[in-house]
Amino acid sequence: MERRDFLAGGGALVTAGSLASVVASIAEASAQIRGRSDEDVARDEDYWLAVRQAYNVDARYILLNAGGSNPCPRTVHETRQRLTDFVNASPNINTNRSDIYPTIRTVKRRLAQHLGCDVAEVALTRNTTEGLSIFIASLELQPGDEILCSNEEYHVTEAAMRLRERRDGARIVRVGWSTPARSKQEIVEAFRADFTDRTKAVIMCQVHHVGGQIMPVAEICAEARRRGVVSCVDGALGFGHILTNVREMGCDYYASSLHKYLSAPLGTGVFYVRQPLIASTWPLYGIDDPENEDKIWKFEAVGTRPMADFAAVASAIDFYEAVGPSRKQARLHYLKRYWMDRLRGEPKVRFSVSPEPEHSCATVIVAVDGVGGRELNQHLAEAHRVWCYGPVKAGPYEGVYVAPNLFTRPADLDVFVAAIRQTAREGVARPA
Repeated sequence: MERRDFLAGGGALVTAGSLASVVASIAEASAQIRGRSDEDVARDEDYWLAVRQAYNVDARYILLNAGGSNPCPRTVHETRQRLTDFVNASPNINTNRSDIYPTIRTVKRRLAQHLGCDVAEVALTRNTTEGLSIFIASLELQPGDEILCSNEEYHVTEAAMRLRERRDGARIVRVGWSTPARSKQEIVEAFRADFTDRTKAVIMCQVHHVGGQIMPVAEICAEARRRGVVSCVDGALGFGHILTNVREMGCDYYASSLHKYLSAPLGTGVFYVRQPLIASTWPLYGIDDPENEDKIWKFEAVGTRPMADFAAVASAIDFYEAVGPSRKQARLHYLKRYWMDRLRGEPKVRFSVSPEPEHSCATVIVAVDGVGGRELNQHLAEAHRVWCYGPVKAGPYEGVYVAPNLFTRPADLDVFVAAIRQTAREGVARPA
């Protein structure tokens, strides 16, 4: 069978809607390109057509907001529906929990494998915010103690730190660097310069939540460990996007939202706590014996939760593994370079981060001189049906946040590029 015909057949299997067929078709397509480099496959549109067909994508819109939320692959959506029906038909909540918990344990084990840690260090949360809030609320702080972070943390993380300022007299120290960063060492040195004897914790993004900068977390965490300072990594835009290993990072805590680049159901997240710190980290909700070092699940004790959503994460992991983590990362790099290279040289177009792989993967802020981020976002949506996220600001640049995913085609990015180029040259029509 010719390869193009084979992939078309895989697409037909996907359309049939069988839960197994989507992953099977991708796995079979992957077998056809075995032995080729990730970078070579990243440009193979036949292969990525099979992947795209695993999603229910509304063809009326171009979605470039993968850093916010994504449509789940069809397998994930159908699995969640099936599990919700199962839970709903069970006679009581205790039975629901006991029947579904073997799958939950499997989800945690598989997440631990992809995080590079022990399953006893992994808790399931509802999002990144919950994990970061556990960490921030649990810090033992005295007046004058310092929390070190970047000068552009996620607004909810900022709010949680400001609570500690108001309640305990702690101080937030915000680290800045040039936009785009000249080098990763520039960021490391900026953090290193702001550590003091009063620094008690450092918080940083794995992939910076606005600019898209891949942060040198291993170097910053190593500096924190050397000084006896605990470190926490905001992995909201990291896990499922770039290869992640918390042991290699050297962080003490890591939080991520699984509904972003892993494309799991909304309201699912993961929280890693390095084992020696589990006992001393307080949960947000009360439980018996909260200082037990073996109770990683104390961070999951938030009352009744929609357990079907968490069980369906297993299907998202299946999909992620069928595509291949390193292959997915290479494809996202390719899509980013595709549109950035075509806009390079436009005199009014600005980028928040270097396109080189050590600095960025899929996520970038694009700004157009003379056009505000809000009106640019609105113009793209209304005039071109391109959905980004905005307004956002990184350093001096205010624009929109551009984040393709595996369902994004180069043809979609051509539309986006043409819209930005037209806006840069002609501006945005404003109401009279």
